[in-house]
Amino acid sequence: DKRTNGTYRVTKTLAIVKSVGCAVIGDGANTRVFWDGETWDGKAETAPAHSLFWSDGMPGAAFRGIHWDCNYKAATAFWHNSFTLFETDLVHEVEAFSNCLDIAVAIDTNHTGEPHLEKATAESHWTNLIFENSKVGISLSYANVYDLTFEGCIWRNNTQFGIKSEWGIFYVRD
Repeated sequence: DKRTNGTYRVTKTLAIVKSVGCAVIGDGANTRVFWDGETWDGKAETAPAHSLFWSDGMPGAAFRGIHWDCNYKAATAFWHNSFTLFETDLVHEVEAFSNCLDIAVAIDTNHTGEPHLEKATAESHWTNLIFENSKVGISLSYANVYDLTFEGCIWRNNTQFGIKSEWGIFYVRD
């Protein structure tokens, strides 16, 4: 088990495309990934370019022990928006998503209101997470976002919504 601690500066969106069973593992509060690129201009069409991480087709992926910090400059911390593979059986554990100008975690959100061309993100487990200091904690905005389970999560200081679900099916426990 290799954990990476430290602070990581990101100036352009990190992306992983078509990766089955990938794991990105940090060391909890000791691992911080923060945005230090250009400040988002507030335009929906530029939001994807101002995201810390973009997951484009990562079924079976696990993300653990990372603080994703938009640093009050990026639109989104984590963007699940796959054009390649159906994302299922995802695990997010012991993470924080904070200080985003728009949506802390966007799932199948193209930010523009245009028709969706994405694959689905479904059957995912979100455990012991913090969504804070953003406009929206997590957005589920597509009909194929379903069976997401949130356990032991905290939503705080989000100015519009903790969870914004336009179409998704989700469960919140604890």
